Amino acid sequence: MKLKKKPSGVYYIDLRASGGGRISLDTKDPASATEQFRQWKIGVHPKQLVEIKPRQRTHAPSGLMTLAQGLDRCLKTEWAGIKAKATYRSYVRRISSTHGDTLLVDISYDWLLDYKAKMVAEGRALGTVKGYVDAIGKVLKEALDWKYPDGSPVLKQLPRKPSFELRNEKERVLTYEEEKKAFELIEQRRCKQPHRAWAHFARLLRFLIDTGCRLDEALQTHESHIIERNGHHFLHLSGSRTKTKKSRQVPLSAAIVHDLTWLRSNSVGGRLFPMLPSMAWYLWKQIREDLGNAEDVVLHSMRHTCATRLLQHGMDIYRVSRWLGHKDISMTAKRYGHLVADDLVQGIDLLASNPVLTEDKFRIPDNQVNGTKEKDGLNSDRTSQL
Repeated sequence: MKLKKKPSGVYYIDLRASGGGRISLDTKDPASATEQFRQWKIGVHPKQLVEIKPRQRTHAPSGLMTLAQGLDRCLKTEWAGIKAKATYRSYVRRISSTHGDTLLVDISYDWLLDYKAKMVAEGRALGTVKGYVDAIGKVLKEALDWKYPDGSPVLKQLPRKPSFELRNEKERVLTYEEEKKAFELIEQRRCKQPHRAWAHFARLLRFLIDTGCRLDEALQTHESHIIERNGHHFLHLSGSRTKTKKSRQVPLSAAIVHDLTWLRSNSVGGRLFPMLPSMAWYLWKQIREDLGNAEDVVLHSMRHTCATRLLQHGMDIYRVSRWLGHKDISMTAKRYGHLVADDLVQGIDLLASNPVLTEDKFRIPDNQVNGTKEKDGLNSDRTSQL
């Protein structure tokens, strides 16, 4: 059990060494954090008042399927070949140890709401809690198609899931000034720490910014994935390497093409970026601390930065959607639609160039309101007619 501080400055209690999680103390004040840590050690911290008691029994005496059985079935079938299998395996262990004996038919909206509240009270991040709830929801959805040996359905109705309001830090854009400073800091680190993979990381960061690739897509890049056509270089991403299972080809910028010679000569087994995600994150966090006011910039922010710049420089949202490999354009529009709306302002100038508006005979008089003259003018006309 240790008292630690996040890059954002918020203190938390690290219980991972004893098999627990991270308990956020919701404060940046060291004195408050120290006092809360003392309370936790003696068992009187408010977040210790809500307890999820472990329950190991995973088979219901009634013969109905339990949550643990459903999780295990999904892990062996639906989640067997996915990239996030390790994440789901951790979900299964955690949920099975605490709520494994819960019958699937007993899981309701209120049950899920209570589960969410307990995990939040434990100090779990809201995004993490959502992951657990979503895993349970996927089991319930699959259970709608499952049958018992006698042909009866395992689950007849899907309960509603609780909503989550998350602040998407992944949508933070790296400014040009921050980008320039980041590469300067990386170069300084490379000179001071030549044994570190700073040279590779600098080229990885450029690759992420200019291609909009997800981190795992970039790290899996092999030199054979680079193709040349009509004088341009492209990155070929097969469906097996992408989140949406859709293949795509992304054109490479001049900066990346310039780096290819170095990357190929320093590749390992053909991999252009021979490093683990954890190493990439470790290096970025060091740079982020020196950047200042960049706690919300994550490596996925480079993807958002790429998309934002493409849109701001005139590429239409349909092509940006293809560039990013989104499942459909609605996902792109939902995330970046506000940028497109801002660009519509230039339409005002286009409308102002209407030649009809430049001719005086078509211009509406300033003293005319709703197709009639102003009150004084109207009365004077009536007087003259009389």
